[in-house]
Amino acid sequence: MDKEQTYREKMQAKMDEWSASIDKLKAQARETGADAKTEYLKLLENMQAKLDEWDESLDKFKAQARESGDEAKVEYHKTIENLQEKQQVARDKMRELGNASGEAWHDVKGGFEQAWHDLGEAFKLAREKF
Repeated sequence: MDKEQTYREKMQAKMDEWSASIDKLKAQARETGADAKTEYLKLLENMQAKLDEWDESLDKFKAQARESGDEAKVEYHKTIENLQEKQQVARDKMRELGNASGEAWHDVKGGFEQAWHDLGEAFKLAREKF
């Protein structure tokens, strides 16, 4: 199995995990009050839109890496690794958010938002760089 196939399988597994977490968050949102529910659902919608955007960016970076010279490939792969690490942190925080019950999700939300912000900034810098 080549690296690209392995990477795609890992990304698919992460996306499946994120989808399950989003479903869990949606179910929890149905159990919260109206204001919290609205905020919860808005957060989920934003998360899904960003996940889609970041997946497209990763695919573009990978395509650019394949077409670039050896030196550029090294930079692309470092950047892709960094993005994947930040995705993992955001995913872990998302899982914590999904496991928080009722109003407790407000306590977890700050850490998740920071991880999500860091991941967004990493993608922004990568887009500017490449």
